[in-house]
Amino acid sequence: MSKPVEIETAYVNLISTEYGFLEKLRGAGGGIFIKDENLIMASADGHFYKINMKDKSYVKDFLPVFEMGSDSILKSKHLTFQETLPRIHDIIFHSGAYYITADIYNPKVDRVFFVVAEIKANTKMWKEIYRSQAIDATYFALGSGGKFAVSQKENRLYFTVGDY
Repeated sequence: MSKPVEIETAYVNLISTEYGFLEKLRGAGGGIFIKDENLIMASADGHFYKINMKDKSYVKDFLPVFEMGSDSILKSKHLTFQETLPRIHDIIFHSGAYYITADIYNPKVDRVFFVVAEIKANTKMWKEIYRSQAIDATYFALGSGGKFAVSQKENRLYFTVGDY
C-alpha cells in the first residue's frame, strides 16, 4: 500500500491510495465500491475481495466465484476475433444483496451474453436476474457497458449495456 497522495483537480481535491495484491489479477474489467469500512472488489475473472481499509487486510473469495465461461470461449467456432475474455464489469450492494454485471460465454450455443446476477446474504449461488439476447457479433471486444446506479428514492437498480 502506498501513502495517500492528494491530487488537485479543477473542482475537488482527491485522495489516492494504491493497494497491491499478492496474486496477479487477469485482464481488464471488474468493479469496486465501499461498504462500511471495506473496499469490495470484483476482479475481471470472477473473484471477489473484501479489503479492510483500516488494517489493509483482505479476504479473497468472500463471495462465490462467478463463472463466465472464459476457459471455453477459446474453443469458439463462432467468434473469429477475441480482444478479451468474458469479464465482470461492476459490483454493487443494494437492499441486502450483491449485484454484478458481466459477460458470460455459453459453449452450448457458442455465444456471449450480458447478464446481471445477484447473490443475497447467506446464500451460496449467484442467480441471474437479467440476460440479454445472444450477442450475435463474430468478434468479442471491450464495449459492453455494465456500470450500475441506484435510485434510493425509487428503490431501483439501473445498469448500462454499452454498444452491443
